[in-house]
Order: sequence, then C-alpha cells, then structure tokens
Amino acid sequence: MTLLFILFATSMWLGWHGKRKPAIFVFLVTIALCAFWFKHHATSELNIDL
Repeated sequence: MTLLFILFATSMWLGWHGKRKPAIFVFLVTIALCAFWFKHHATSELNIDL
C-alpha cells in the first residue's frame, strides 16, 4: 500500500513540475497496480470458521 501512495505522490510531483508525460505514465502504472491489488484481495478466500 505504501508503494501506491508513493507512486501517486510521484505522479503529482511530476505534474506539478511540468513533466506531463512522465506524470501520466506513473499515474497509469499506479492505477494498474491498484486494480491488480483490488482484484487480488477481492477474489481471495476468507478463512473463517463459524
């Protein structure tokens, strides 16, 4: 999770400093990682014994 926040912050920093294409690239990579992370957690089994 920390990596995702760092990547989002990097994207914002790049955008703030006028580096539009690298900022968009880092943002899209971060969104792809978020989607992967969500799918990983949304499809895993819960080990709950009731």
